[in-house]
Amino acid sequence: MLIKTILFAYAILAIFVSGGLFFQKKNLHYRLLSSFVLLLGLEMIYFLYATSPIRDLYPQFAGRYYFISGFFYGPLLWFHLQFSLKGKEKFNLKDTWHLLPIGLAIIYFTDILVLPDAERIAYIQQHFSDRIMPMNYARALSQLVYGVIILILVHGLSAALPPLKRIFYICLVSLYFLTSVLISWLTQFADSWNDFIVIYFVINTVVMLIAYMLYWQPDFLLELGEKYLNSGIPRKDMKRIQVKITSALADEQIFLDNQLNLKAFAAHIKENPHHISQTFSQLIRESFRDHVNRYRVEFAKVLLHKEELQHYTIEAIAQEAGFNNRVTFNKAFSKFARTKPSAYRNQGN
Repeated sequence: MLIKTILFAYAILAIFVSGGLFFQKKNLHYRLLSSFVLLLGLEMIYFLYATSPIRDLYPQFAGRYYFISGFFYGPLLWFHLQFSLKGKEKFNLKDTWHLLPIGLAIIYFTDILVLPDAERIAYIQQHFSDRIMPMNYARALSQLVYGVIILILVHGLSAALPPLKRIFYICLVSLYFLTSVLISWLTQFADSWNDFIVIYFVINTVVMLIAYMLYWQPDFLLELGEKYLNSGIPRKDMKRIQVKITSALADEQIFLDNQLNLKAFAAHIKENPHHISQTFSQLIRESFRDHVNRYRVEFAKVLLHKEELQHYTIEAIAQEAGFNNRVTFNKAFSKFARTKPSAYRNQGN
């Protein structure tokens, strides 16, 4: 009973956190993360409902949430990482294949979902082996596959992230992957859904501890990350690389190249890309993309106030400053200048 009470508190907290992320953070990647957290909170509440006498009193929800919701976790986290870490700006047609497992699950389960409450519960009990277990296996497989590809994605990008952000994503993705493995194992070997309560409790307790450390003890996590997550080059070498980075950006203005990426930058200053990423992460404390965009924004601010360039469009200014398009420019400008390019230009008139 105590564990279920704690789980209920976790669920309510997750729902409040998801609401805060959704309404306070307007970026799409925050809203994707908000949806992910909301699903977790609702699943905990559904678990408590389905393993208590309340289900018999209010059978309307029985068998109508858990099976299909599990197919949303992987895509939500995948797209959150694509938007937040890889700079993806909008959904496109090829992204729709991520909806295929969800659509197939809904089609497979529709005839059960539309049954009246008593018939639906009886049908699930009678056809657990031939209808419900295949759905459980598919859900577990979906989460496991996404767990693997997400782990690979973050492993490849983590070195370029600021330390605290890197620790957050490593913890988030590792936890998702381990959860996927455990759920796959329990799906195969658990005697009943009640066996999942320990997993729910442990996972959500770890999540709360990580959240507490990120908010209240970030310095401790940074020290821990620097001790265990860095393959490491000497600090004196990072300082040497930092000088070359500053020279390339401030003096040579290499940021004006709108095709500039980490690999090209590394070739330009003749340094190992991994060592450059580590320098950004540990010494500069900013990602490569953000650091380059910061220089571009400062350059654009000068152009926006030049009298002879007042006839230039915002998009033209963006291209002059090294941005590929106006959307990316507007996002970066708002982030670093705390205002829109058009508003900044008007301040100088």
